[in-house]
Amino acid sequence: IKTNQVSKLAHNTSRLASQYFGQKIHFHSDHSLLVSVPYDTHGSNDVKSASGGLSSCPIRFNVEQHSQCDDVTPTSPNLSARDGFGLDFEVDPRGNVTACAPLRSQTCRGNVLKLGYCYTGTGHGTVWSPLSIVEGFNSDCPHDQVDLLFVLDGSTSINEADPNNFN
Repeated sequence: IKTNQVSKLAHNTSRLASQYFGQKIHFHSDHSLLVSVPYDTHGSNDVKSASGGLSSCPIRFNVEQHSQCDDVTPTSPNLSARDGFGLDFEVDPRGNVTACAPLRSQTCRGNVLKLGYCYTGTGHGTVWSPLSIVEGFNSDCPHDQVDLLFVLDGSTSINEADPNNFN
């Protein structure tokens, strides 16, 4: 793939450079590209509404033909503003895609947590499903109680002379 072909694709999609069109690109053997657009506003002029997205772009070897990219962003569950979907994605040899919205935040008991949200797609992102990375993970707020573990080594940074020194 030549750089000018990718640049032409980016220009022909009418996406603004501020949406980071092409943050990551995956070439598929059917002469198409899966392109990340992590700050895609999906037609809105409000940058604060940007949730991110992925596009499938056919490669045209005839310079006279214009390529039009198709939005292949998951629609269920909906992405939220500032999710950053498409900052990174992975495609396996069978065309299965794993892509996350790592910046998705959730407010739990007054605290803002960045738990993220992931999707898995088949057919290079044509069919999407929610994906749980951790077995048994759910999007509910974490429990109030937390197990806390301190690990002390033999570096002598904590000693009897200064037990409050945690370097």
